[in-house]
Amino acid sequence: MKAFGIKSYGGPENITELEVEKPQINDDEVLVETKAEGINPFDWKIAEGMVQSWLKLTFPIITNSDFAGVITKIGKNVQSFKVGDRVTGFTLTGASAQYIAAKPNRLALLPDNVDFVTGAGIPEASMTIWQGIFNHAHIIPGQKVLIQGGAGGLGTFGIQLLHQIGATVYTTASAKNKDLLISLGADQVIDYHTTNIKDVLQDIEVVFDTIGGESVADDFAVLKPEGLLVSTLGAKVDELAVKKHIRVIDESADFNHLDLQPIVDLIGKGKVKVIISQTFPFSVEGIRKAIETSQSHHAVGKLIIDFNK
Repeated sequence: MKAFGIKSYGGPENITELEVEKPQINDDEVLVETKAEGINPFDWKIAEGMVQSWLKLTFPIITNSDFAGVITKIGKNVQSFKVGDRVTGFTLTGASAQYIAAKPNRLALLPDNVDFVTGAGIPEASMTIWQGIFNHAHIIPGQKVLIQGGAGGLGTFGIQLLHQIGATVYTTASAKNKDLLISLGADQVIDYHTTNIKDVLQDIEVVFDTIGGESVADDFAVLKPEGLLVSTLGAKVDELAVKKHIRVIDESADFNHLDLQPIVDLIGKGKVKVIISQTFPFSVEGIRKAIETSQSHHAVGKLIIDFNK
């Protein structure tokens, strides 16, 4: 089957076509014919060896994690899906292939009105922010919440979900993305090119930081005492955070279909949008370009590999 991946740790230049056989499924797996895959920062961080402390790869590997497609075969112990089901799902590696052997607990049924390109943009980003909002921060109506990096995949999902809860949503982004983020539910968009959040915000109850680095110190500055920082990139507690008794949670998706299916259902009902900025062909060049675009940190929403493009 056609597949793309890497034979050693490295950047997008390492992406190559691989000679691999169509996977054989176990009794507790399904076989998915892939129609589209999503590109996440997490994917190229795996490929570059940034997470070797907990995930060591045996090369060659098929890259990327988010996918959407159609189930063509089911294992004899699988009861929750059937052949012909349209699904979206997640795998640590393996999405850049025409077929994927997938675990049912990492899949969700895709409504008929949600196309595969949209479906491939759902899993990792939506799951990460969903669990941050509902499982960790426990946001309630009226809370003041800041999302650092509102125009990315995490941010665009987060703004919509927080708005629906009834939180007051602040976010940072480029001025060119202001209208989009306001339309998704942001109450105030702060242009990080011209304005420091410390000059315009205070007593924020929860910050979701999808940027990391130097932005974390600003997060601590605008949070109220005993506030909460949920970081998707890891955050070191500084002296101000200790003084203000700020709690810090390092968030990454604990992937499961019980959290994924409700998000997919909201998308199917038109209550949440998947913002897709670009699609790329299923080729070495297409995947390399998608990764490079993700690494630029200027992509709006999601980047998708369309297998039919």
